[in-house]
Amino acid sequence: GLSEAVKKAGLTSPAVIIVGETVALGDRLNFLEKLPLWNKKILVTSDRKKNGTISRLLEACGARVSSVPMTEIMPMRGNLDAFLPSLGSYNYVVFTSGNTVELFMQELFENGGDARRLGSAKICAVGPSTRKKLMEYGLRADIVPPVHSGEGLLEQLRGQLKKSDRVLLPQSMKAKVNLEKGLKEICHVDKVIIYDAVLPAVPDGLTAENFDAVVYTSSLAAENFSATADISALKEGKTMAFSMGASTSAALIAQGIEPLESEDSTVEELVET
Repeated sequence: GLSEAVKKAGLTSPAVIIVGETVALGDRLNFLEKLPLWNKKILVTSDRKKNGTISRLLEACGARVSSVPMTEIMPMRGNLDAFLPSLGSYNYVVFTSGNTVELFMQELFENGGDARRLGSAKICAVGPSTRKKLMEYGLRADIVPPVHSGEGLLEQLRGQLKKSDRVLLPQSMKAKVNLEKGLKEICHVDKVIIYDAVLPAVPDGLTAENFDAVVYTSSLAAENFSATADISALKEGKTMAFSMGASTSAALIAQGIEPLESEDSTVEELVET
């Protein structure tokens, strides 16, 4: 009988039992199982704000998403104050992340300024996500390198910068020094620390083995995850790693993990990957 079939199938509440001709519509009604990431367990490691966007996109594809941020953005207010009076004197302003753009512009607004304070400076964005964030503030990036990384941006600027140029470089406290160092070999550079990215509390016993895939959006998240979780399943290829951007992929490869990388370094492209 029905009760025996339920016990045999191991069904528990809540459950829906369909009886009759409606069962024949199963293929048409069961659209969830046809989603590309149906029932895949995916761990997202980016900061809380970006985690929300990625999680929604993955869940729309049928994934079971767990969010464990590996970075937390801590604004460092006041560091920009000394540069505000001379913002219009810079020939280039270089942004290397959406977080940098957002916090830079917020502090500029809080101090009574707006995009006009940047004068005729050329605006540089490391990739599409940074370019998109600039557009939210009415700023169009003049330079976006074909290789979406600090190294790619440096290579793009080498052929344009003159010794007399002045560059403003807002960055994270933990940003790699390669870009700053390379720019200083060409012209004057003022670096301003806009925020720090710290490691938030992480649950004990975190292991990649419990997931079908782990998603990374920054090199720091990759490094922090390796320091706080068991990544053996990632190294062995049992769990897949997805990365956003060349620098994130490089950090994973350095740990013995071969990731699949989004070509455009955007959240949407990462999910498509």
